[in-house]
Amino acid sequence: MIKAFLFIRLVHFLLAANQIDNVVEVDVNYWENGVKNQQVEVLLHKQDKNVFVDSINDARKMNDEKIIRTKPSLTINILSNEGDYEAYELWITSDGTGYMQTLDPSGGGTFELSKASVKELAEFLKTKGKEDVVQDDVEFEE
Repeated sequence: MIKAFLFIRLVHFLLAANQIDNVVEVDVNYWENGVKNQQVEVLLHKQDKNVFVDSINDARKMNDEKIIRTKPSLTINILSNEGDYEAYELWITSDGTGYMQTLDPSGGGTFELSKASVKELAEFLKTKGKEDVVQDDVEFEE
C-alpha cells in the first residue's frame, strides 16, 4: 500500500515537472475593486509561470459544488506548446485561503488552493505591486 502511494506521488512529481516545460506563457489579468483590468500581463519566465502552474496542480476539488459569488482576484490563461489555453479564476484572501474555478465547463468545479500556493501567490502579487487584489473574504452562493 505504501509502495503504491509513493509510486503515485513519484509519477505526479514527474508529470508536474514536465508540465511546466510544456507551458509557453501565463497571461494574468488582475481584478481591481471588482472590475477586470483591461491590461494583461504576460509571464514568460519559468519561475513566474511556475507559481501559477504549481498552484493549479496542488489545488484540491471541494466536495460540495459551491459557486463563488465574489469577483475574482485574478483571471489567468495558460498557453501550452500545443496551442491550447486553459483559463482559471483565482481568489486570494488576506487570511491565507484561496480558491480556483476553471473556466472550462468540462473540468468545472471549485477548488481550494493549498496554503503554500496562497502564500506564494501573495508574494508574487507583492512583487508586482498588486497586493490590492487580495480580498478580505470570499462569498459563496447558498
